[in-house]
Amino acid sequence: MQTKRFVALTLIIECGVDLQIIEIVDKYREELRYFADLARFANAYKQLQEPLNLLLPKITLPSTSGQANATAVRNLLGLPENESLPDWAVDAGPARRTAASRLPSNHEVIRMLLAFAERTLSTPALRADLVWEAPENEARRVHTRELKKENEDWAKIKKGLMAAALQAKTAAATKTNKEKVSSHNR
Repeated sequence: MQTKRFVALTLIIECGVDLQIIEIVDKYREELRYFADLARFANAYKQLQEPLNLLLPKITLPSTSGQANATAVRNLLGLPENESLPDWAVDAGPARRTAASRLPSNHEVIRMLLAFAERTLSTPALRADLVWEAPENEARRVHTRELKKENEDWAKIKKGLMAAALQAKTAAATKTNKEKVSSHNR
């Protein structure tokens, strides 16, 4: 019987990924599994960025805050509206931290995770697996919707039966109501 790891390695090799890259990924996976911290994660990302062709997503600021910041910088520097801002005025650069200089900031970690996710989702083997499982997932969704509707219907019926049980004044009415409840529970 093949292990999941062997199957995964076989799929990766079939996709044309170098065995050395697989070993590096496996080493960092094990390291991060037992010693997960941001510095190690950033180091793993930097080591894998070139071999896996990882691309960090671009940072896009909301237009209103970006425009407000640009206007404020133009006013401070005395630049006209049609002139572009100098690069040093737009890019704030890394935070000035001395004790934690190896730690990436929160937004950098998110960008790294997005780069890993995008690279992973673009592999042909994973794409084929997602396409192959799509009908099964749709069947699960339909089944879940049907169960939910059935449970909602039963909740309405049960509420009505419980209200009838509270209103029952005789033993015969109580017995009839219990029979109705038990017949619906089957």
